[in-house]
Amino acid sequence: MPRPEVTSAVVVCDVRESPFKVADENYFIKVVRAAFGQRRKTLVNSLLGAGFPREKILSALEIANISAERRAENLSIEDFVNLANSLK
Repeated sequence: MPRPEVTSAVVVCDVRESPFKVADENYFIKVVRAAFGQRRKTLVNSLLGAGFPREKILSALEIANISAERRAENLSIEDFVNLANSLK
């Protein structure tokens, strides 16, 4: 008492198919979590800490056209897709 003056609405969200083609979704999630797992570290150091081999990381970064000095927060979703697909 008194009755609150609140307006409400129902929001309906339609889930669309991703515009990015990920070779292995679980592997993609593993790469993203590893990249963000150690804040403020470069991609190479973050992925090394998650157990990825250095040679494989450097090769995948070169294939994905991503600088080894970049950090996870500076990558786009497309960059992460390319990196995960290259690592796989």
